Amino acid sequence: TTPEELRSLTDLLHDAWLDLDSLAHNEAARKLTFQFEHAFPEEIGREPVPATAKGVPVLAGTLVFANVKSYRIVDEDRIAVVCVNTVSASPDLREVHVSTSNPADIFVDVDSVDVECVISDRVLRRQRGWGFLSRPTRSDGDDARATQ
Repeated sequence: TTPEELRSLTDLLHDAWLDLDSLAHNEAARKLTFQFEHAFPEEIGREPVPATAKGVPVLAGTLVFANVKSYRIVDEDRIAVVCVNTVSASPDLREVHVSTSNPADIFVDVDSVDVECVISDRVLRRQRGWGFLSRPTRSDGDDARATQ
């Protein structure tokens, strides 16, 4: 994954809701995986559906980091779900940083940068708005941004 591809990934994932509790670290395969939700227009790359329409589809996705040596999550407020701001790599391409709009950051130490984003075509729900203010809620009805 090149720095340019990470910039494209940032464009795609900006304002996606990343579930920190979904973290899965497979040490043997050297992969770190997170689940996310994001409101996308009907076709990715088109203008968003107006708020007066039936709503923008919210799709599920998976963010996978490969070649992982270690990782750390700086999340002093114990926020369960964070809103992605940027995905970037250190100049030596040995660390990937996911910054969020919340007081939380993800740092992934890697042998080489290899990040994959898989977006499901399954619509989880439709919502009138999208982005930072359209945070998902847990299935039990609790606000997904509640601290643990």
